[in-house]
Amino acid sequence: MEENQSAPEIKINKNKFILWLENFWYHYKWHTIIVSIALIILVVCLWQTSTTEKHDTVIVYAGPTCLSTNETRQLQEVLSGILPSDYDGNGEKNASMSMYEIYSEKQIKEYEKQKDHAGNSFVVDRARNTTQYEQYSNYFMIGESPVCLIDPWLHNSVPEEYFYPLSQIFGENMPKGAIYNEDGECYGVRLGDTDLYKDFGIVRLLPADTVICLSSPRGGLGQEFDDKKYQFELETFVALVTYTSSAPDASVEDTGATVESVSDTRKREDEAA
Repeated sequence: MEENQSAPEIKINKNKFILWLENFWYHYKWHTIIVSIALIILVVCLWQTSTTEKHDTVIVYAGPTCLSTNETRQLQEVLSGILPSDYDGNGEKNASMSMYEIYSEKQIKEYEKQKDHAGNSFVVDRARNTTQYEQYSNYFMIGESPVCLIDPWLHNSVPEEYFYPLSQIFGENMPKGAIYNEDGECYGVRLGDTDLYKDFGIVRLLPADTVICLSSPRGGLGQEFDDKKYQFELETFVALVTYTSSAPDASVEDTGATVESVSDTRKREDEAA
């Protein structure tokens, strides 16, 4: 009678590193997963920061014009070339645009009277229009981007104290296209009357009655006022409204306005209040 013989036991010798790894994973699995996710997020954020195009200023447009991505890029290139200086010191002058397509009720009615090539009437998305208006209004009130190109009805809907009076910049030598109120003060310049509008076709895609204006440093909400940055924004505004083909680098120095004059104005207004 033959004896039943069991199969010989096979022993697997695991590498010490694999044993350590299995033990580590067993005890620290969730710690490892959480740290890995955090590292991925950090790497993505650093990559986005390094690849994001830096800018010296953001210029706001709000009105009934929608530019394509390529058109917006071309407009930014034109405005970048007119900036008075390289504010952030990275070797390039770079202006970015913050675009808001907004229609007044009158403009909506006029727009919807028009028809496309197939005879269909144009339609304005009123919900989107309301959202764009609210976003623009909130951004304007923060005062982060003082230089604005806005439609006349938007300019007129904001109290004048939220705009910087041009008489304190130019005195009696107002630029072409200065828009005066009933009291003889000026808070904006008509884009269509500037050399900037005449010289660049991409700028002429915006309505001629667009108002170039500078929001007052008192218009910001919940932010510490930065004299140096606001002075650069003031210089940018002056460079836009005084641009000429022969002297594209016109700056605030031509008017005698300085950062001290901006600060002194705010102090006088505070004392008067």
